[in-house]
Amino acid sequence: MRTYTYEFRKKIVDLYNSGESVLKISGEYCIPRNTVYRWINQSSSKKSIKINIKNSENKLDNISIVLDVKL
Repeated sequence: MRTYTYEFRKKIVDLYNSGESVLKISGEYCIPRNTVYRWINQSSSKKSIKINIKNSENKLDNISIVLDVKL
């Protein structure tokens, strides 16, 4: 299994985000299309966590935290 650096994966996703097709990127860099699609999906996925806390009036407030998932 071949490994790719974070910088390389980011470059591939940036190419896609700038308008290049997955087919063209895959062909130029000899990367399977499903790998390119996976990197694209991973770069745009965000995870959220909801936390309940009590405010100064002792009432529950909901806070949402969004975490970016790195490639």
